[in-house]
Amino acid sequence: MVSATREAPAGLVGRESELLAIRSFLDAVRAGPSALVVVGEPGIGKTTLWNATVDLARHQELTVMSARPAESERELPFLGLGDLFADVPDTLLAKLPAPQRRALEVALLRGDGDGDPVQQRALSVAVANALHALAGSGPVLVAVDDLQWLDPPTRRVLRHAIRRIPGMPVGLLLARRQGAHDDDVLDLASALPPDRLVRITVGALDQPSLDHLLQARLHGPLAAPTLRRLGEASGGNPFFALELGRALLDARVVTAAGEPLPVPSSLNELLGSRLQRLSGRTRRLLLAAAALSRPTVDLLGAAAGGPETAETLQRAADAGLTVVRGGSVGFTHPLLASVLYSQATAAELRRLHRRLANLVSDPEERARHLALSTIEPDECVAQAIEEGATRAARRGAPDTAASLLEQATRLTPPSAVDDVLRRTLDAADQHLVVGATARARTLFEDVLSQAPEGRTRARALHRLGQIRVLEGRFRAATEYFQRALAEVAEDHLLRVAIERDVVFTLFQLGRMGEGVQHALLAVEAAEASGEPGLLAAALYYLGMARCLHGDEVDPAMLERAAAAERRALPGPDIAHPGLATGRFPLAAMLKFSGRLEEARALLGTERVERLEHGDEQSLPPVLFALGELEWWAGNHDEAARLAVEIHDVGARTGQSVVDARAVTLAAMVGAQREDVETARAQVAASIALAEATEDAPALLRSLRMRGLIELSLGRTDEAAALLQHAAELEAADGYDPGVARVLPDAVEALVAVGRAGDAELLAARLEAHVARHGRPWCSATAARCRGILAAARGDITVAITALELALDEHRRLPEPFELARTLLAKGRVERRAKQRRAARESLDQALALFESLGAVRWAELTRQEMHRIGGRAATPFRLTETEGRVAGLVAEGQTNREVAATLFMSPKTVEANLTRIYDKLGVHSRRELARSMRVEAAGAFAGQIEGVPLIRR
Repeated sequence: MVSATREAPAGLVGRESELLAIRSFLDAVRAGPSALVVVGEPGIGKTTLWNATVDLARHQELTVMSARPAESERELPFLGLGDLFADVPDTLLAKLPAPQRRALEVALLRGDGDGDPVQQRALSVAVANALHALAGSGPVLVAVDDLQWLDPPTRRVLRHAIRRIPGMPVGLLLARRQGAHDDDVLDLASALPPDRLVRITVGALDQPSLDHLLQARLHGPLAAPTLRRLGEASGGNPFFALELGRALLDARVVTAAGEPLPVPSSLNELLGSRLQRLSGRTRRLLLAAAALSRPTVDLLGAAAGGPETAETLQRAADAGLTVVRGGSVGFTHPLLASVLYSQATAAELRRLHRRLANLVSDPEERARHLALSTIEPDECVAQAIEEGATRAARRGAPDTAASLLEQATRLTPPSAVDDVLRRTLDAADQHLVVGATARARTLFEDVLSQAPEGRTRARALHRLGQIRVLEGRFRAATEYFQRALAEVAEDHLLRVAIERDVVFTLFQLGRMGEGVQHALLAVEAAEASGEPGLLAAALYYLGMARCLHGDEVDPAMLERAAAAERRALPGPDIAHPGLATGRFPLAAMLKFSGRLEEARALLGTERVERLEHGDEQSLPPVLFALGELEWWAGNHDEAARLAVEIHDVGARTGQSVVDARAVTLAAMVGAQREDVETARAQVAASIALAEATEDAPALLRSLRMRGLIELSLGRTDEAAALLQHAAELEAADGYDPGVARVLPDAVEALVAVGRAGDAELLAARLEAHVARHGRPWCSATAARCRGILAAARGDITVAITALELALDEHRRLPEPFELARTLLAKGRVERRAKQRRAARESLDQALALFESLGAVRWAELTRQEMHRIGGRAATPFRLTETEGRVAGLVAEGQTNREVAATLFMSPKTVEANLTRIYDKLGVHSRRELARSMRVEAAGAFAGQIEGVPLIRR
């Protein structure tokens, strides 16, 4: 327990309970991310507590990153971030990945802003990784006073970074005004556990503490009755009490005995009276300080002070109004600046801002002053503000850029229609980057209502379509994209982007044939552009379109795409809000072609690159592709983790469309591993979401999962109905059979309910695909279907031959669930053929695989099939043939991974077999197992196995 009796920091009076919370917070920081939020009305003592916490943190050798923004700084991007990183050395930034390092250096004005604009997501990740690096050497405190004035770009970056520091000793100390519009601007409630977020509401000082403070700070005689009156009138607010005390000591305020002190409902009047007594020179100087984001003595002298600036500022400091440190000027309390600014007339402020615009060197601050100095349209002013917006956007501050561009639009002469529309579009684009979708939509629709037919309208239509994609409204998005294509004319870059986006939405809607045609048109536009990078992207996209449609993918086309990619220089950005570009299309082709290891490696690379660039918006499709691949490979824990990551990324980036991917992947995992009711609920949620968004691939996957649940329960009628419906949708939509993988399950279910004729038709569709492409999954499952259909006809020999061929095909494809399904089918046929030993062996292998996957219902279905086998079953102490083979290889010294490769099973299956072997033989280690296998008197031991040699020779 932390004691509150330790000596309080200097200047901290009457705040024992708050001090206890502060010390507990600093102790908690060492154990992981924590936040302390200090809230209170103006003047109540928030800053005093903030200062005390910072001092204690430094005394305890925490690294402190601090910022104390002012109201005038709120419109200038990354001033707060610059303060926080002021003492962070360049050597630490040099350790960040290049895209992140450049983003942070440009935002902090430490690097060249030339080149591509900084992506805000890259900057957010850079800040998070910088915090990681700092925290690696010890606890870090990020301290922000007057949080309500922190500039929005810095707030946004911090909000994103806080979510990415799990487990790190990073503390957040935030002081903010009570009653601020948004009381959780950094979204701490969702980023931190409740026990790691502490809030202190600073209340009034009690009378003894207030007396002590007033006597220490006011240099004048105040009697005890007067002190009590000050306490009552100020409500215990120390700043208010001090201001009232100074007013009383001023002798200009006279009150009769027993008369209440003349305190207004707010301090505006009281502070205003103090400020009005300033000389004209002092008032002009302080008004300029209130209007500047970072006032300095030199800048104020140029703006309003003249040669006596330093002396004037010293008099203001003596009066308790300002503080001058190292050439920088600040007010003792933000209220002073606010009141001073509010007392000036509109004309006076416009003249001041115009003068300041000619003095400041920062383009963004100049743009702000110009915007505040002008009310009539002025193209020169509008152009200067646009230049400031362009710089803000390049530094990764799109919210600031959007605000400035709207100001530039307001000041653009109405006759300059093209400039008005262009600036409106640019502002809407910047709003879209920061997720202000509603404002972006309004501006795009404004452009659409004013612009004549042509490129400007096409650009607005395209963006409105992309907003619909983010909302999961694919049909509406397609309509916007089609309208945009009709007006895009000869803008090849825009045409490629629109064609690619319409391909995506058509695929989601199940209109695959149309999608391929638009992919071809994208290639034509890319060829016409002469840009190798655009051509490579369009060719990869066309390859993926054909692959997903079930068409042949020409290797020469992919070689051409790779060659164009090698020639490409950094070029136009055609970033997509829903489907990752880059090399994702190539990874998708590898995945659906059965080249899983290559696909996994490429998807992993894509994921790392997007994370390094902070490009979370394009992560979900990469993560889903990885998740589905891991589900196929039997790595269900990883697939479940990726489903959670997809959901989190979607929530952070405001993409509601992402929920369908997260829910679908979670349902795929749950369909095998969860209890029946939970699994059905997950799949029902996935189906409902897919239907609501008209997401055809998600619907097909979800219907398949529901069919598999019913099939695993032996509810073949329900399974057949669901899976046949899914097969019909798949055929109508034009998807390759390997996308949703519905056909083999539908064949099995239809055969089980005696509808072999319908099953034959579906199997023929799969066989036709095998004849065209010979992809491993289709080949293996088509052979399984042949075996199941032959068994239904009573042709057992043909059935077993087909199923053995299917097992050979499975060895080309590390997908344990599909392998187990084929082993189960083979065991069933062998049981019917009275091949008990072979049936038991097939079913035993299937059972081991299902158990290793956690597919509990499929494992139970397999056990039921094993119970139907007559003759001698394996006893608890008898090794099966598979267990004997595993035991022999382990005894020879092979690792689990080597055994898995030899026997074509997963390492998890080897582990499951080895656990059973240890239990049956009463051994506890690989060494004991090897010793048992070397026993020469192996007769009795070998008798435990049905004729299977223990050691391979």
